[in-house]
Amino acid sequence: MSNKLSIVTIAAELRPFSQAGGVADVSAQLSKALHRLRHDVTVVTPLHGSIDHERHKLQQIAENIPVTIDETGMRYVNFWKSELLDGLPVYFIDNPKYFSSHKRIY
Repeated sequence: MSNKLSIVTIAAELRPFSQAGGVADVSAQLSKALHRLRHDVTVVTPLHGSIDHERHKLQQIAENIPVTIDETGMRYVNFWKSELLDGLPVYFIDNPKYFSSHKRIY
């Protein structure tokens, strides 16, 4: 494909990992469709507390990475990885204050 794009999608929820409504379905289907068109697609989503690490074969790839929130604060996050389809990576941002200690998405 001569017009191959590198695309990053950021989704608050992503099926089958996390779902509260239709956003999860749309996020997953759009990413899969772009991948099937042979674009380089990467998905980024929060690591919600309801996500089953073993079932989705999550692998931790980085830990305690400092992220500046604003001029007054910084948070440390971990990054995890899985795949939506073969060759379609999903990166999860893990921070207990915002995501991973909560069982509900919103």
